[in-house]
Parts: sequence; structure tokens; C-alpha cells
Amino acid sequence: MLIGKISAPIIDLGGADELVGSLREDRTIVSIVPELSVIPETGPVCRYEISSDLPSQDIPFVAEVTDEQRGRGEIRVKEGMHLDCSSPHYRFNLVAVRCDDQVRSESIPLRISIRDTNDHAPEFAQPWYTFDIDEGNLLLFPLNFEIYSDMRHFIKCEPISLNH
Repeated sequence: MLIGKISAPIIDLGGADELVGSLREDRTIVSIVPELSVIPETGPVCRYEISSDLPSQDIPFVAEVTDEQRGRGEIRVKEGMHLDCSSPHYRFNLVAVRCDDQVRSESIPLRISIRDTNDHAPEFAQPWYTFDIDEGNLLLFPLNFEIYSDMRHFIKCEPISLNH
């Protein structure tokens, strides 16, 4: 039985060993599993602090509290920063800071992976394609996309006549 206030906030890992985040390179809010929060009896939490074991590593993220009582929060890319897959993985430490007495939680590991997105739409020779079909013939028009790189796309459209 718990009596009185717990000595420090406890980040709720839901049985996991670490928080795992995933971010598409074209987004700013990190999807975190399990959700960032503290065990309710250990709050309220006014802020989260992200740190690195590597002194020269810049931290391109900021943690913001969205619900002080439950200690819920989100991690987002810092204003003005753009992340891409040149650094696909980040490892940090996360600490929760309680509101009234500034007591800090135990540091927990936070791993964030950046997922690549294809920023380039395919380019076609024409804005649209039309075909004339004779009645009585069954024609199939398969579209095959073969992606060679982010900038070059190839489309192949071959009409196939199936006369019986």
C-alpha cells in the first residue's frame, strides 16, 4: 500500500525496457510506444528533459507535456529543424520533472527511428492517357511501376488483346 507521495515521478513504460519512437521524415510529431506518461500517483509532471550520453550530439527533439496530472506528453522535432534518413536512428535519455518540488524521475532510454518517405511523385509524358476499345474485344491495360530511384520513375502500358 502506498502512503504519502512517491519520492519521484515514474515514467510508465508499460512493462517495456525503453520508449520507442518512430517519425516519418516529412512529419514533426514522434509516434511513441508506449504512450509517454507517468504512473498517475507520481505526478503531476510539468516537463520532460531529453539528454544524450554523447556530449557532442545535438538533440533535434523537444518533449512537451500535454496533460500535467497524467504526465502525458509528446515528442516533436524542434522548430526550424528538418530530419532525414542521413541519421536514421537516435538514442537519448528521458527524465520527467514533477511540478511542485522539481523532483526528477529515473532516466529511461528513448530510441527514435526516422522513416524515409518518397518525396518525388512520378513524372509522366502526358497528363492523362486515353484508349479506344473496339466492341467485342477484351483488352487489359496493366500498369507496371518500376522505381529506379527517387527521381526516375518508369511506366509501361501495353494493351493486350484477348480474342477468343
